[in-house]
Amino acid sequence: MIYKIKSFQKDYKPIYFLIIYLIYLVGITLRPFEFSVLRYKTYISYSFTKILALMLQLKISDFFLNIILFIPLGILLFFLLEQHIQNRKTKIFLILIISLLLSSSIEFIQMFTDRFTSLWDVISNMTGALTGFTLTNKVILRHKIKTAIFRFGEKRIFRLSLLFIYILFLLILLLYPYHINTLYNWDTTYPLLLGNEATLNRHWEGKIFTVALYNQRLSAEEINKLFKKGYKNDSPRLGKEPNLILLYNFKENSGSIIHDVTNTKKPLNLKSVNTKWIYSQGISIDSTSWIKSLGSTKDIVDLLKSTSEMSIEIWCRTLDLNKTGPARIISLSISPDKRNFTLAQNKKDIHFRVRTPVTGINGSRINLIAPDIIKDKKIHHIIAVFDHGLERVFLDGKPAPGLIRADIDYLPFLWGLGKTHFSIIYFCLLFFLPLGFLLYYSISKHYLLISLVIVIMIISCSQYFYYSMTGQPFGLILYLYGVIFSLMGGLPRFIF
Repeated sequence: MIYKIKSFQKDYKPIYFLIIYLIYLVGITLRPFEFSVLRYKTYISYSFTKILALMLQLKISDFFLNIILFIPLGILLFFLLEQHIQNRKTKIFLILIISLLLSSSIEFIQMFTDRFTSLWDVISNMTGALTGFTLTNKVILRHKIKTAIFRFGEKRIFRLSLLFIYILFLLILLLYPYHINTLYNWDTTYPLLLGNEATLNRHWEGKIFTVALYNQRLSAEEINKLFKKGYKNDSPRLGKEPNLILLYNFKENSGSIIHDVTNTKKPLNLKSVNTKWIYSQGISIDSTSWIKSLGSTKDIVDLLKSTSEMSIEIWCRTLDLNKTGPARIISLSISPDKRNFTLAQNKKDIHFRVRTPVTGINGSRINLIAPDIIKDKKIHHIIAVFDHGLERVFLDGKPAPGLIRADIDYLPFLWGLGKTHFSIIYFCLLFFLPLGFLLYYSISKHYLLISLVIVIMIISCSQYFYYSMTGQPFGLILYLYGVIFSLMGGLPRFIF
């Protein structure tokens, strides 16, 4: 095959936009980035006939979506190859080979995920790339594409307006998890339980001396004050009690009823079976014990719904550092997979699950694990706090390791990107890269300085919001990746 090669032109625009396209393509086709060698081994363990049947399954909607997905690849490859190759057949051949290799690579990697792998995807992807090339090869359409790009760069007021709209969108996006992580989907029929699940198959072994529930997020200072007060002190716990909605101090010493000692018209008392009383201190629980609320928990649930904040306080002592399950210390639930909240022990870890529209009816899609904090069988003061997605555990008056942040731990998950650290990186790339690109096209002088100021201001506004509303400490993750990827979006300034 004979073809001419044009003189080399230093136009890196197609390469830059091709890289950006591939980054977004990876996110669309491989999210939520949960790879497993076991899935691949399971897949290849099937018989040839079964594998072939799986790969030949056709879903019409996916077929056409894959065509659309690869049309930009054909357009970008056209502009890239146009600089160096004149022969049309050679261009088509290269585009088919590149799209075949790219699509096949994606399909192979998908074997390590729970995504669907199909030969039809490869065919539709190649068709999409060829369609993009064919359309762009038309002189009129190619002229319109270049004209549209030129006009975008020409009208400054349009660029600035688009930049302002995107900054506003980014702020709304960063604040969105706070507004969706409420407790409005809590079930008012679930009982309050101590030491076990309602199904009696997640028992915890230990001693409990005080249990309190607040419909507010207690501050670090308040938590430290409660710890210093101790579990034997009967004086007002914080000097202000409006947000204390449940309190059990286990002073009964006998009987099967544990009384809620808050001054409410409808106290939520508990029924205990096979528990041992520790004189004027608490109760001892083993594998045969169960403790369940008497009457409806609706009033308590409604109080927690009204604020979407919660603090669970408990003075306890575990008698088994190898207990798994996780073993339920306190739970508002009906079964192992349906709950409003649970505070539990898994060996030396403390697990905290809260049901929200994001975390699901089990509260497990995103939940806090405070690792390796129960290291002995002594009496400890544990407080778990929740506030619109923020989750944190305090042990003996001090914050324990581990924190579910109300923003960045939820944002990638909400966009279907998973909940790994790589998901966070990709989320920042996905949304801060366009910001840098818009900043580049809207600002000519002092681009780097202005870009840094704008990005830091956007992130600082959202971080201050979460700090003031939920007590969430400032974090470096968003700053780090936000700055890096926004500056990457402005690379055309230096390479074009």
